[in-house]
Amino acid sequence: RTQGVPQARFTSDSGCIADTLCLVDQSIPAEGALDSRISQFDITDPTSLVLGNPGCYPYPDSGVYQIRLTAIDEFGCADDTTNTVVISSIPRSLFAADSVCVGDTTRFTDLSVSDFGNIISWDWRFGDGSTDSVANPVHVYQNPGVYNVRLIVRNPIGCPHDTILPVVVFSPPTVLFTTDTACYGEQTNFSDASSNLPYGTITSWLWNFDTSNSGVFTD
Repeated sequence: RTQGVPQARFTSDSGCIADTLCLVDQSIPAEGALDSRISQFDITDPTSLVLGNPGCYPYPDSGVYQIRLTAIDEFGCADDTTNTVVISSIPRSLFAADSVCVGDTTRFTDLSVSDFGNIISWDWRFGDGSTDSVANPVHVYQNPGVYNVRLIVRNPIGCPHDTILPVVVFSPPTVLFTTDTACYGEQTNFSDASSNLPYGTITSWLWNFDTSNSGVFTD
């Protein structure tokens, strides 16, 4: 009597470097049953054989792998099939942002890189409860402060990477000055007492004396 041969089949997913992917044997026996103990997933490297079902393997390197399954039934009849598995490197999330005054528009620029296809997904979290999903968003903060902004990116395989960077939103300085009381025709002294805490010192002054003479002075 001539025995039929099984049909070797299995499912495989693409993944990210260092992921452990499980290959599920879905082979169909011609008669009887498959001996799952000797079904073999050949993971390109002939020294790496994963026995049983499912066959799980941690991929240490990115690349395109040809996975072969040999299905053997209880009568010793065998069939094999090959699938392709793509293992992607991890992208690198990176961005730049303006430092602006409160109420002004902060512009974010995505600088992320991917060795495997382009970045296809952006998940921005601005640190004030707001989010966005475009590549280069803009955002207006309603309060001054330092915001920890998080960007999560993904490549075409879905491999994620995230980074968190501080974004500073400045408050406007507190304007204050003192002046002498002087007689008409005498010199009047003006002294700046403005404050820019906690964001450094005042760097420019524009005095307007409510006459035709106004200008920029240092004190």
